[in-house]
Amino acid sequence: MKELDPGRVAHLLDQVGTLAGLTKGVPIEQSVENLEGREARRLVYTFQPRLSSLEAYYLHDSKGRFTVWIAADGTPLSSESLATFDGKTSRIFGRFQGTTTVRTQYAAEHGRLRVAEREMDDRRSLEDGREVTHTWQRFVVSPR
Repeated sequence: MKELDPGRVAHLLDQVGTLAGLTKGVPIEQSVENLEGREARRLVYTFQPRLSSLEAYYLHDSKGRFTVWIAADGTPLSSESLATFDGKTSRIFGRFQGTTTVRTQYAAEHGRLRVAEREMDDRRSLEDGREVTHTWQRFVVSPR
């Protein structure tokens, strides 16, 4: 329950600002696909992953890719965010790597866009793979 503080809950219940921030500019890819039996526009954007100050200092490379599927009426159906990064753990020795994937299903109700389900998969390794952490979380937000 410590993951669901009031700020986190508010974020899950109002996704309009988050999606607006991630979909700025022109998409790098566009297509029409079938998503769970519905026709949807698929738009792909790039973003700069957020890292800790220490990771950012020793960063070598990072990439972010945000994909969103939108119904014919303009309602976001789902999204996937993929962030990858790597760098050195010090100026001389060791490397770190990380990949964070966030998959989200949306629900539109009463003029609001909220998270219906979110899955986060975070994998990080330090010291050339000798220390590995893997965190997986799943949130399901049920309607009232």
